[in-house]
Amino acid sequence: MTQTPTVPTVTSKKLNHSDKLFNEIATSEGFRAEPYLDDAGVPTIGKGTTFYEDGRAVTLQDAPITEDRANQLLKFYVGTVEEKLRNAYPKMQDMNPNEIDAIMSFTYNVGANFVDAPSGFETMQKGLNTGDKKVISGAFKLYNKHVNPNDPAGPLIESEGLTTRRTNEKNLFNTPYVINKPKSKYDEFMTDEN
Repeated sequence: MTQTPTVPTVTSKKLNHSDKLFNEIATSEGFRAEPYLDDAGVPTIGKGTTFYEDGRAVTLQDAPITEDRANQLLKFYVGTVEEKLRNAYPKMQDMNPNEIDAIMSFTYNVGANFVDAPSGFETMQKGLNTGDKKVISGAFKLYNKHVNPNDPAGPLIESEGLTTRRTNEKNLFNTPYVINKPKSKYDEFMTDEN
């Protein structure tokens, strides 16, 4: 996850993401108690965290954290991501939880500042601005590269991990959201003829 802290402003109701979102991110990011360099060479800790709640960047000299602390940091940044997306893309209010989870997982990974990026994310930004689900679905695969830590000024390099993550996000985005109606105590008496 390569993001920088943002200060979101609240303007509309929360996005309807599901609890699956945290599992999706935790599975993609994994957990590491000790600080480490991610594939792009960014100091990272926990479950993909690159900065703390107060805006300080993670450093390789930081103390290890517990998985509970990693979950706190994950929830904090998911809240930041949610507010940034909600305020930038009102059409997301019309999306189902699977679509929202996929976009939030993507944003958690690339950083919430992609919303304001002047270049590099035009296809995803266009899809989110217009609410065009076909464009959004097709855009995931475009963002599977990162900075080469050995040549930061050189071309981006493709990442197998990001390719897998973007495929999973696209699949989740395209999965219909099914609401399981709770069983009623009267269901046994109901037939197709009623």
